[in-house]
Amino acid sequence: GVNLSDLDPSIFPGKGFMPGSSHGTGVAGILAANTPGLSRFVGMAPYSDLYMVDHSLDSGGQYGFISGNLNQMIWARDQNVDIMLYEFSSWGLEFIDGSSNMEKAMDELHHNNNIVQVSPAGNLAGSGKHMLVEFSQGTMPVGIDLPSKWPDTLFQYFDTPGLMISFYWYGEEQDFHLSITEPEGEKKIGIAANSYDPVSLGEDMVVYSFPEKATTGLMHRIVSIYDKDQKKIPDGKYMLYIKNQSGKNIALHGYIQDLASGWARMTVFDTNESDDTTICHPSTADSAFSVAAFGGEFGPPEELGKIRGYSGRGPRIDGVVAIDIAAPDDPYSPFPELHTGPFSGNLDVVASYMVFGGTSGAGPHVAGGLALVKQLEPVAAADTLIQMMVQGAATEPHMGQLPNKEWGYGKVDVYKAVFGQSAPSNAPPVADLELYSVNGYEVIFDATGSSDPEGMELEYRWDFDYDGEWDTTWSPTPSVAFSYPETPGMAVAKLSVRDDLGAMAQALVSTELPNEYVSPPDDLGGQADAVGSSDSGGSQPPADEGSGIKGKKGGGGCASSAGSPPPASALPPLLLLVFAAALLRRRRC
Repeated sequence: GVNLSDLDPSIFPGKGFMPGSSHGTGVAGILAANTPGLSRFVGMAPYSDLYMVDHSLDSGGQYGFISGNLNQMIWARDQNVDIMLYEFSSWGLEFIDGSSNMEKAMDELHHNNNIVQVSPAGNLAGSGKHMLVEFSQGTMPVGIDLPSKWPDTLFQYFDTPGLMISFYWYGEEQDFHLSITEPEGEKKIGIAANSYDPVSLGEDMVVYSFPEKATTGLMHRIVSIYDKDQKKIPDGKYMLYIKNQSGKNIALHGYIQDLASGWARMTVFDTNESDDTTICHPSTADSAFSVAAFGGEFGPPEELGKIRGYSGRGPRIDGVVAIDIAAPDDPYSPFPELHTGPFSGNLDVVASYMVFGGTSGAGPHVAGGLALVKQLEPVAAADTLIQMMVQGAATEPHMGQLPNKEWGYGKVDVYKAVFGQSAPSNAPPVADLELYSVNGYEVIFDATGSSDPEGMELEYRWDFDYDGEWDTTWSPTPSVAFSYPETPGMAVAKLSVRDDLGAMAQALVSTELPNEYVSPPDDLGGQADAVGSSDSGGSQPPADEGSGIKGKKGGGGCASSAGSPPPASALPPLLLLVFAAALLRRRRC
């Protein structure tokens, strides 16, 4: 019952100028953004219903959200949702071979309740936070480099109270012995597999070790290094000495959490770094429809259409490919404040847009696409919906043999999933709009400047009072007259044009209604239809009161007197659980 577009953004405090609601707003916008008739951009499934959980309220933050999700998932199931989108990721905290409690719960929701489970793969590739080493005997030295400050800064020091190193392997708890030295330290501190009692490391740090074994035979051991008083731990190189005691070959995966940098490449392994198996939990569930990210519209040209370097890769730790499909990572999405502040020249702006990135941006493309398919196939089971999306995936030669650990089955193509072939290529038309004031409150709208790249005939429709409801049906006539109530103020109108194949473009025009006569031109390209009150009816005014163009807005998109939009960008992390920044625009349409 709350209009979330009016929500005070300070409820979700963020970092810097970006409110904490940025991530949730971005995801929801890609999924279902739609103010009927008023939005320039809409989401993938703009008339779907969203059931949302603020993941920060009861999870204890990014590193403590493991078990609380089950109650949230039960709640979503009880709402009879069709698709669940998990907009968070973790690494090194859970079993990642499909055997964790949450992964099993996802499987049950998929198979027993026919709810599709969509999960972005995470942005861990290229971060230096994963290593893979195979060795059968001896001791393997592994360094972890903890930086002193953030890159490209003079005084912004990197501050973390601890490190968490997670190891995964198939075997037994005692397969290897671990020793650690602190930066510039010489003494190796042996860490037993079960070190629930803290072991001192240097003067101010302690080390814990927590092993557990999955039903699949996967061992998981978390080694935590913390300052005793939760202060900054020393930067530099922490050395781990891993001694294989099993007498057999071990493939050992290691993951780093530094509690500060998130996806950023900061704390890294100095050897055996690997982008393989960077797919994050819960995308590792057997039932998860795991989504990778490729460059869509923004960024270096060589990256567009290609898999992003940060996009989490398979295979899963047990060798399963795990990645299922890829989607673009950088669409427009609503900016999470009504008044955008520093990027608008301190002007009040009624809604703006941002560019939203990461696999967080790719996931809602797939979930929204599945909602469209579900709308056309309402009785289709979860397996059927996924199979349609997989069979409809677009493939390109540079992807290699599919499915694979980067692309899965290819790029999402919802049209092909439904109709068996990709949509015909068709560039959208260009909407161009002029208006002329006639006798004060009668206005002639002229769209004869609109065009179509393929030369198709165009149709036009109008929303004269910009209330989200179209005031005319589609018509081939590009000009029309409308009489506004005789009340001084701003006249705002919207034009939509479409070509023979249904591609559309829109333009918005606004002007202060003048009390003056303006003669319309003689070449409007067609008789202006009279729409509005009967007392003016589109009649032509006397020819002796002067003329003038009152406004012209075009280019196929939003237009207003506010001027050119200033650019900005931000890349928020995966934090929000959603069930089914920033390129700013100064005016929505």
